[in-house]
Amino acid sequence: MLKFQEMELLDKQESFILNSHNTIDYEEVMMILKEFDKEFNPIHSSLVNHENYALKLANNAKVITAYYDKTLVAVVFYYENILKHDIYITYLCVKSNYRRFGVSSKIIEFLSESYIPDYQTISLMVRKDNIPAFDFYQANEFSILSQTEKSFLMTKILK
Repeated sequence: MLKFQEMELLDKQESFILNSHNTIDYEEVMMILKEFDKEFNPIHSSLVNHENYALKLANNAKVITAYYDKTLVAVVFYYENILKHDIYITYLCVKSNYRRFGVSSKIIEFLSESYIPDYQTISLMVRKDNIPAFDFYQANEFSILSQTEKSFLMTKILK
């Protein structure tokens, strides 16, 4: 079942449409990963084998896509951990031309509101050298739960 929600971002007067999908097939995942690959620094495919990752996402993840004027501008893949009552964001990317319009914040808000009261947290890993992402997550009420040599595990408590 798909959920559709239109988000109005008043500060920029831009309208984004968020679509939530419970399933997505391998070919669609590969298309998205390729389309967003160079939006990462370093490029995502230099860090992760896309074929294996796409298979894992297609088999296990849910996805939220954000469109502006029929253009895919952002995507998030996430897992539901029923036992821990946690949503784990494994991939979130916004195309560079659409950053700073609030679409990522709206996606986080959408996830938060969609899973209360069944889930208690949203978690994710962020690389320590990805300062803009780290700052974004802190501004959206994520805090550091633990860390490795290269990344932080951050979590947001859902109210």
